[in-house]
Amino acid sequence: MKPAVSLSVRASLIPPVSRRSGPVRRLSVAAFLAAAALAPLSTASAPAGHYTITSSTVIDTKTGLSWERVLSGTALSWATAGTYCSTLELDGSGWRMPTLKELLTLVDFSVDSPAASIDSVAFPATPAEFFWSTPSGRGVGFNGGFAAAVTIPGTANVRCVR
Repeated sequence: MKPAVSLSVRASLIPPVSRRSGPVRRLSVAAFLAAAALAPLSTASAPAGHYTITSSTVIDTKTGLSWERVLSGTALSWATAGTYCSTLELDGSGWRMPTLKELLTLVDFSVDSPAASIDSVAFPATPAEFFWSTPSGRGVGFNGGFAAAVTIPGTANVRCVR
């Protein structure tokens, strides 16, 4: 007998429903599955083999992406964050700001706020704060894994990728 499979979507991924603004919106099956696909399957301590960790980089064996392990420690504007990544010389060059989709692969939805929702072994001292991504002005909050658009003049952290 096959075990039952359950699938849940974090409430923050579903837009609020309001009867005042018109008919109640229903979440389609396609939208539900798309939102569920954004949730990575790792936990606070990723399964063995998910990451290859060095002192300065983390390679995600599922995506093939190489990530900056330790942050610069300074919140930056979006433009400055892009420059920081493109000029980063960490075990070589080729660094850039991640896309929103790439950054979401690091979110660990099993971790509740106020802790940072990211693997703390692979990415130590990551604050539970907002991180920049491309396109301009978008990013991910590692205090629950929300994605948002913010005002460009604001500052945030950046975790570079290649």
